[in-house]
This record gives sequence, C-alpha cells and structure tokens, in this order.
Amino acid sequence: MTARRAVLALASLAALAALAAAVFVLFYRAELRRPVEPLSSRPACAPAAPGSPADPPRFDPACFLHVRPGASFRAILRGLGAQGWIRRPWILRLEARRRGWDRHIVPGWYRHREGETVGELLLRLARGEIEEARVTIPEGWRLSRILGTLAEST
Repeated sequence: MTARRAVLALASLAALAALAAAVFVLFYRAELRRPVEPLSSRPACAPAAPGSPADPPRFDPACFLHVRPGASFRAILRGLGAQGWIRRPWILRLEARRRGWDRHIVPGWYRHREGETVGELLLRLARGEIEEARVTIPEGWRLSRILGTLAEST
C-alpha cells in the first residue's frame, strides 16, 4: 500500500507542477501583451505631427529612455522601472534572455509610445528603433557653433 501511496503522491505533485506551469505561462504571455504604463500626464511625450510648423518640443526626460553604449540589460530595465514604463522588469528579462536579445540591445534614445505593449517595447529595443531628430543647420555656421547649439538643445 505504501508504494501505491507514493505513486499517487508523485502523480499529484506532477499534476500540481503542471498546473502551476500553465498558470505561469498564461500570466507571462498576458504580461507581454499588456500596454506600457501610460504617461498621459506628460503631453511632451507625444511626438509632433510630421511636417507641423510648431515650436520645438520640450525635452521631458521621463518620455525618453537613454540606453548608453555598454549598459547592462539589468541597468536598462532598472531605468524603465524607475521611469514608470514597466511594472515587472523580470518579465522582460526572461523574454529577452529566451530570445537572445538581452545582449543585443541597441544604444540610443527611445521615446515612450502610448499604447505600445511590453513585448513591442522589447522588440523595439532589440531592433534599435531609436528616436531620430531632423536638424537644419544654417549656412555659414562653424562646427563649434553647431555643436554648441546641439548640446544646448538636448
């Protein structure tokens, strides 16, 4: 009778482990489909309409993530969490490691995108879809003035 009890106990444990794994996978997938935390209180986060002759947008650091060259993926996730973009950094860490992206994040500036999912954000970081800015340099400006003006604008 003890052998039968041991088999039943192992079968119950295996069933419980399978159930826990299934619940984890459902939670994991749902978390990757969840939108990035909204920054709706910050109107400067919305990109300007293309071709709109508006004042240059103010630079709000909470709207951008700066990934420095050589930054560890953990440091990037800490930045995302500190800025309020994501709730559970460990989900992104697991997914990035699973896909092999944790060592291939492209440095640059990334803008917060309203409605973007956590999975899409991770894909954008891996692809290097950084924020680009159009700059017009007046004719006759020297390099020192151009660099000074660009440094002041960021």
